[in-house]
Amino acid sequence: MSLAVARARRSATIAPLRRWMRETAGIRQSRLLDALIVPVMNAAFAPAHLDPRVELRLLERLSPSTVEVLAPVRLGIPPRSEEVLTPAQARARHGYAKPAEAHLGLRARQSARVFGDGAAPSDQGLIDSQEILGPLS
Repeated sequence: MSLAVARARRSATIAPLRRWMRETAGIRQSRLLDALIVPVMNAAFAPAHLDPRVELRLLERLSPSTVEVLAPVRLGIPPRSEEVLTPAQARARHGYAKPAEAHLGLRARQSARVFGDGAAPSDQGLIDSQEILGPLS
């Protein structure tokens, strides 16, 4: 991919991010660039939006993990169920804690390890998450 295309893609990815998200991540991009890149990218992708199969092939190159989610929508495949859950309902149904309440024991142990003992954080949380999120490498 050419440097110009890579830079345009980067700018387009950043453009919709809220200011606080950018500050948190240490990302800097001017509002002017945000305003300029969006119409350019809309025009560049407009032809692909005309044909869902072309759009999905392009998406497969740009963001392969999103194809599985977007393909049924773009191809008009109906959902298995019309039921829509709020995040709280989904957590309750599947037995997950609220993010702020999740892993309190692990977080307390990490805090004691880092701030109490002065040791490096452990990878235990990452290791435990592999079952749900997939392998680290």
